[in-house]
Amino acid sequence: MRKLVFVLALFFVLTACSYQATTSVSPAYNVYSSYEDKIPGSFALYVDSDEMKGTYKVRGFTCSAHKFPIDAQKSFEISVLKTTQDLFENIELVTKPLSKEQLASLNYDAIVIVEAEDIDVKISVIQGFWSGEIEAEVEIVASVIVDSKNERILGATVTAEKDSLHPAGAACSGGANALGEATNESLEETMKRLGEKLTNSKKLRNMNTSPKAI
Repeated sequence: MRKLVFVLALFFVLTACSYQATTSVSPAYNVYSSYEDKIPGSFALYVDSDEMKGTYKVRGFTCSAHKFPIDAQKSFEISVLKTTQDLFENIELVTKPLSKEQLASLNYDAIVIVEAEDIDVKISVIQGFWSGEIEAEVEIVASVIVDSKNERILGATVTAEKDSLHPAGAACSGGANALGEATNESLEETMKRLGEKLTNSKKLRNMNTSPKAI
């Protein structure tokens, strides 16, 4: 009986694996803008990336014993920072949202708050004649608001979805590669769309100076 329990335990250890998907910082530097200059003023930036983390499984029976965890929290935060640094004259990362009084005391014109609202992941196996492939689809939903010391300047939500296809590899390990790549591409597209909302906001640009259109 003990031998049977040991064999079963060993079977599940060998067949049910966890493959960590890796992500990279993916800022957007090719944001479409109707303006040739950066957004003027001094801004604080707060990023909430709590939702950019999770563990996912393949839909269907094939490879369903395996798990694919991903942690893109830091990648999201730094991607937002680098993207906004390319768009604003002066923007600094802060560790918590600031009140109107704190904005005034720290000499900020406004605070930009970017939040990862949701990350939706779908992983599927595509069976081939000799081998299989794993496809990952990643959709990221993010919001951005800009609050000055007096009013709400901007509020918007963006969505970006990308997919990636990789050979399944040994014991379905290719799923981690597909998930990581799809996340990076979706993250970059999210940054691009967030950047467009910010840089093309007339109200945001008019806070401190008149806009200069191309």
